[in-house]
Amino acid sequence: MSRKFNTKKFLKDVLNNKYALVIGNENILDPKIEPTRDVHQYLLRMVNENSRVQYDNYYDIAIDKNERSNPIRQLIDDGEIKFRASDVSKELMALLETRLFTTVLTTTTDGY
Repeated sequence: MSRKFNTKKFLKDVLNNKYALVIGNENILDPKIEPTRDVHQYLLRMVNENSRVQYDNYYDIAIDKNERSNPIRQLIDDGEIKFRASDVSKELMALLETRLFTTVLTTTTDGY
């Protein structure tokens, strides 16, 4: 038995905070900022350009016991990484401007 999607109920549930918008890593940055639209690659490159320690991936950052603070958070706090509305993909901005979602989850580590 197949279920029929109930658009009215879905919209009502969205308006009543029963859903959160989940944004994937590839949907966040505008391609002008990072041609691959990959936030992970962008932030990893920024960390490696501004750090004595070179990381191959996010997992290496997470398990590095020599770091006293998260190098990505540090770059954001120091103002080395700044995000403007124009850096965000048009599709994501259009979704956020609907103001249907009071909770937004991202599947990446970033300054949003």
